[in-house]
Amino acid sequence: MSEKEIADVMKMSTGTLRQYQRIFNEQLKMEQQLKAVKLKNKQWSNTAIANELGVTEGTVRNWLRSEAKIGRASCRERV
Repeated sequence: MSEKEIADVMKMSTGTLRQYQRIFNEQLKMEQQLKAVKLKNKQWSNTAIANELGVTEGTVRNWLRSEAKIGRASCRERV
């Protein structure tokens, strides 16, 4: 089914459909990042986390690095 056909069935424009897709994809990414952090806290390796989430080890490494930066910034804000 094409994007236009899907939008027509859902009675929305293709632009609105794309907005929903972006929101969904961002939500999925955030959930995966949170799961990666939780698994890392359980001492999982980056490779094992990547296999579990269906992403590359480099993606997991980047997510965890970003999370660490956010955590450090949050700690500095509390001081």
